[in-house]
Amino acid sequence: MPTSDEYTWVYSDEHFAEIERSGRLNLLDSLDKIGARRIKIILDDKFKITDEVHFEDFKSTSESYNEYISTKNRFSNVSLDFVPLLSFFSGNKDAVQIDKVAENFVSGIQDLMSDIYEDLNCEEQKKILMNNVSLIGQKMQSTLLEASKNMKPIRELRQILANSDLSNLDETNGLIIDQIWGKICKKYPDISEDQFFGKKPIHQLGVEGEFPLLLHIAQCYMALNFVGYWPDKKMSQISRIYGINSDASHVGHAAFCSALLSEDIRLCKKASAIYNYFNIPTLIFHIQVAQTGI
Repeated sequence: MPTSDEYTWVYSDEHFAEIERSGRLNLLDSLDKIGARRIKIILDDKFKITDEVHFEDFKSTSESYNEYISTKNRFSNVSLDFVPLLSFFSGNKDAVQIDKVAENFVSGIQDLMSDIYEDLNCEEQKKILMNNVSLIGQKMQSTLLEASKNMKPIRELRQILANSDLSNLDETNGLIIDQIWGKICKKYPDISEDQFFGKKPIHQLGVEGEFPLLLHIAQCYMALNFVGYWPDKKMSQISRIYGINSDASHVGHAAFCSALLSEDIRLCKKASAIYNYFNIPTLIFHIQVAQTGI
């Protein structure tokens, strides 16, 4: 279905990440056939995500994909993968080597900063930064050790939180997120609904300033998964977290578009709750692909 004067299909780098993981390079040709254009979140002069996007002019998807892979490979030595942490907090104690968290975090930051400091005469600034990073790593490690003492399977945690199946909530009874908060708020007396679902920063955890919309949506998506609203399956498995993160990113990028199309009913339900909560006008279409038999 090619681009017309009425609509334009778009894709993001998150689609490239999924294509790389699956090895299904034939999907690049499919994007070309429908005339899809790449959507890019604009970064500011400090390389921070903004609430602005740019739609690139159409060009070969394979060319854009090769550029994406080339850029990624330039920083292949940098390892700041937080996926195991997400798996850990979903009840998988074995996802993280807690005694190595601080060491790995510091090492990852060092790798990330090595190119920046290589040609600069700023050893004192580098020392101060790395001391702070080391303290953060130690804090992360102690937090994980404490969390592991009371770790429960994700299903058990959800039962304790709401004592009901949140996926049965009816949108005609008000905002889904308001309904969920009404059931779980007593478990979180020190934060607000907007903090829990990503609208506002959690100052109690040292989070200051405002997040861009993309990160607000990602946090809300993860919160809905955690409490059990149309949750993704097997969340404690590290291999599944990559796909779940991609889904959250798709919902975030689609917030800048007129519509979101997906075959994944779980994604659509969470996207609907999120868009209504943030008053985002993006339409959601759950598409069903006919199954063919022999």
